[in-house]
Amino acid sequence: MMSTPWKVGDRSRAVCEQCGRMVETRFERRTYPLSIPRVDVPDVLVAVCTACDGIAAVPYQSSARLNEARRAAVA
Repeated sequence: MMSTPWKVGDRSRAVCEQCGRMVETRFERRTYPLSIPRVDVPDVLVAVCTACDGIAAVPYQSSARLNEARRAAVA
């Protein structure tokens, strides 16, 4: 059974790579930079660290949008 998808404004916790610790996060839509291929994907739901304002995590529900952008970039 799948859980309810995250929504903008929801809060969670994640390990922030930039802070190097467990932090509180809030979900927002942001431009997400893919490294391979190098492309910026606009309007992706991500978990944002409330300490440093960096992207701490990407929920599973955003995978389809990121995969679509990868396919479009190599086509």
